[in-house]
Amino acid sequence: AHTVEAALTPETADVLKARTAHGLGFDCVFEAIGRQETWNGAVPLVRPGGRINLFGGCPNGSELRVDTARLHYEEVTLLASFHHTPRTIRTALELIADERVPALAIVREGRPLADLPRVLEELKAGGGAPKTALLPHLPDGARVSGAEILDY
Repeated sequence: AHTVEAALTPETADVLKARTAHGLGFDCVFEAIGRQETWNGAVPLVRPGGRINLFGGCPNGSELRVDTARLHYEEVTLLASFHHTPRTIRTALELIADERVPALAIVREGRPLADLPRVLEELKAGGGAPKTALLPHLPDGARVSGAEILDY
């Protein structure tokens, strides 16, 4: 499993694909940022016959541009999943609780719950940590790294 935090340019995609078996691309790609450029950047990363889960919700009016040959002839599967159903939330929580999904590996920062409005504004402006844990017991104004979250 790989987590990509770099800007996805065609050159970056080529470097990442070169690290996969036979340089063909990843079996599965999960996009969880919700930006048009990351949705579009996910497509070149997957191997023929691979799957892409477009999990992050983009703003209305965003467009996905795909070479249809990738879908038809290379049998790439695009999935878009909306995550706010009770069943999927319950499943996600079970996977995290059972430690089958290392959720803390993707959390970059912990902030106090009182910082929620600021965190949302930073994300809306394109800044801030993409995955931030809100910690009710963290003192106002404090920030902790993802590695320190379990200490709180």
